[in-house]
Amino acid sequence: MIGVVVAACVALAGCAAPGSSTVTPAAPAAPISAAPSSAPQALTNACALVTEADATIALGSDPGPGTPNDSDGRASSCIFGESPALVMVNLITTEGKADWQNLRDSGTAGAVTDVASVGDGAFSADHGVSAGVDFYSGDAFVAVVVVLDGGASPLAQAVDLARTLAGRM
Repeated sequence: MIGVVVAACVALAGCAAPGSSTVTPAAPAAPISAAPSSAPQALTNACALVTEADATIALGSDPGPGTPNDSDGRASSCIFGESPALVMVNLITTEGKADWQNLRDSGTAGAVTDVASVGDGAFSADHGVSAGVDFYSGDAFVAVVVVLDGGASPLAQAVDLARTLAGRM
């Protein structure tokens, strides 16, 4: 499952390769809620971390409830919407810093940009209609991917959502 979660992040947003600049996103169109309606005691799955309201703000329209994909207790994903407009959040609950560093060092997809004030370390990748932010907080790894149907890059939405999720950890 971990390979699937990481591969999905890389495939959708190209979330891995060394970089050196820093992203400072534009202000979000609307504030993202500070916490899910029932804040989890300990994060064990991605759908406990991100809310439908968060995904709605990132996409600009309500994608409906998230679809969880949990397999081994260490890795999970939550997907809101469907192609061509979706939000995907992947969560690895243990050894996440090592997973994040491996992605960062792998150099498998275009240049990445460091992102300030998201978790303990974060980087982003922008691919036009899709953008992603990978971050770690403590020992947990989170990958946030936003895909929009045409128009401007969703990088600002991905960064804002990642910053919100990191604040919940």
